[in-house]
Amino acid sequence: MLRPPVAAAIALASLAILARAQAPPDAAAIKQLIARLGHDKFKERETAAKRLAEIGEPALNALREAAANSTDEEIRTRARRLVQVIELRLFGEVRRFTGHEAGIIQIACSRDGRRVVSASADGTLRLWDVATGNQLKTLVGHRNQVYAAAFSPDGRTILSGSEDTSLGLWDVKSDKALRFFRGHTGVVSGVAFSPDGRRALSSSWDQTLRLWDLAAGTEVRRYLGHTAPVQSVAFSPDGRRAVSGGVDTLVQLWEVDTGKLVRTFRGHSAMVRTVAYSPDGRRLLSGSWAGDGSARVWDIDTGNELCRLAGSGKGVHGVAFSPDGRRILTADADGTMRLWDLHTKKLVRAFKGHEQMVNSVAFLPGGLQALSGGSDKTLRLWMLPKGESERQR
Repeated sequence: MLRPPVAAAIALASLAILARAQAPPDAAAIKQLIARLGHDKFKERETAAKRLAEIGEPALNALREAAANSTDEEIRTRARRLVQVIELRLFGEVRRFTGHEAGIIQIACSRDGRRVVSASADGTLRLWDVATGNQLKTLVGHRNQVYAAAFSPDGRTILSGSEDTSLGLWDVKSDKALRFFRGHTGVVSGVAFSPDGRRALSSSWDQTLRLWDLAAGTEVRRYLGHTAPVQSVAFSPDGRRAVSGGVDTLVQLWEVDTGKLVRTFRGHSAMVRTVAYSPDGRRLLSGSWAGDGSARVWDIDTGNELCRLAGSGKGVHGVAFSPDGRRILTADADGTMRLWDLHTKKLVRAFKGHEQMVNSVAFLPGGLQALSGGSDKTLRLWMLPKGESERQR
């Protein structure tokens, strides 16, 4: 029988050998395998393809490069096929959440990523467990379609906005409405909690934004400047400013405490349906409906458009920044969720599955999973490809 120190040494050596065997090959080894895809012998080509498929994601970038630029047609063809095989295995729909009786208009995730709430044209909000897809609660109280939803920073309450012109504040634990805020004279199309969770902003088809004291249940301030229905609103990360988008094609930046209009961002040629702040508070993101159909990134300090992301052209109904601010999700009216790299301004991947329009999207913490909600009544969880920052970790 081996003595304990000897047994431990053998065990450690075995683990080291196993780790080396399972470690992905380096870039040079992957490059050699890709070159063998064009080997004269069929068996060599097949062996290289099988090994690259086993390597998976670490080989993807080199395979994409070969598929696009190799001078060998055989290598290009096999590389394209391998990219498709690996991506289908790694990235796509993970889970589907069903239960709504009409389309989902907006979704929002809790800060810890464990819960998601969906606002629907069926007049309800529904709370879901992200890990299982199980419906946890149904929030009933609005008299018409629910257009907007947001989680409080601490995850204990939910805000909603409805066609019945009210905002609802809901207790997550009891699934009861704590209060309804009334004052808008049109559909409440967007809602947002302040970073400290004490106040809320709402956007409405009555062409106003309003600030509410959640504890007192009172309207604090009204923001006037849009000349058509306002569709979306978001707080800055520090809570000092807010951004809105409207049917008047404008994106507007506001000083929260004074109500002052700081800047107007012009460029969209159709209704701005959705807006978002970058995590660092330096950029804005907006999405516009058909007739424009683009998502645009703006520099807050200068008002300049930094880039324009064109999807199907049928309309961008939802947008989101990744937690690190390096990537963007767009919800497209063609039923596709698209993932974009903000540095290269290129499409990373299009996720298809929804049978009707995608209306809302959200990243989960970590940025490697996302949620989408659509007019087909479903909410879906997706696995995303890693960005450059994640691959370097």
